[in-house]
Amino acid sequence: MMFNMKTILILFTIIMSTELAFSYEPSDCGKSLKDGFFPENRVTSKSFFNISPSRFEILMTNLEESYQPLFKKRNKRLIIKKDWNCDKANAYATRGQLREEGRVPLDEAIVIVNGGLAKYPMMTEDALLLVVCHEIGHHIGGSPKKMRGNSHLVDWSAAEGQADYFATTKCLKKIFAEIEFSSVNEKETIDKNVEVEKICSNDKICIRSIQAGLITAKVYASITNSYSAPIGLTNRDRSEVYTTLLTHPRPQCRLDTMVAGTICPVDHTTSFDEADSSKGACLKSAMDINEKNGARPACWFKE
Repeated sequence: MMFNMKTILILFTIIMSTELAFSYEPSDCGKSLKDGFFPENRVTSKSFFNISPSRFEILMTNLEESYQPLFKKRNKRLIIKKDWNCDKANAYATRGQLREEGRVPLDEAIVIVNGGLAKYPMMTEDALLLVVCHEIGHHIGGSPKKMRGNSHLVDWSAAEGQADYFATTKCLKKIFAEIEFSSVNEKETIDKNVEVEKICSNDKICIRSIQAGLITAKVYASITNSYSAPIGLTNRDRSEVYTTLLTHPRPQCRLDTMVAGTICPVDHTTSFDEADSSKGACLKSAMDINEKNGARPACWFKE
């Protein structure tokens, strides 16, 4: 079989393009950034299972577009940087330089989502949305906030537990009302377990949130490889902190926080406050002891 020179050049270009696509590593991939959903780790995932590249793109774009108006009201621009080719399993929140849009200075609120997180074997679309909601929560999730380095100065970023709480109290309730099930997530939701039914009855947004929280907590335990106790909806982290924990809570504590956020009856459109951690939240002191109050658990939050 004979090929002319033009055909050979075309084939060579296709082969080289394919090689470059698979070996592409942007300069930021693997860089250690603060406010990762997981503590720094070396876990990578190269083959996708439940989330395709096209769905990854669609989900992140929809999430960014949904929250952009709220960020603009705060003179911020939300930028979700999607990096499918970065196989490191993590997502981060960071800030960019001020930029001018007309006469209004906008602070860039950046969320970086690595493809390795979407490709992780246990990850689902709803769990991925929860993780990115958590990263958005670092920007607008309110108080309590982290401290700057080893100082006593309050940082811009919400504490890890607060970002978890924001994810299910505010963000998923908004997003799940807007983003339809994919065929995979529809089946997962129909096949809900008994414990989810006890918490949610037939509330589809609650069901999706609880399932996403359960998967996310298990992924967290798997990636950090630092927790041997079983994680589940019938378990609780019974520990109590003396002062509010600002770093990553344990996996069961994170699940407890996500469940609490899901069942908290405060309207999801009521924002958290940048200084007062009681505003926009459910509080133990304000609820009857027999109610499902949705307060942040004592395993990380000191009310």
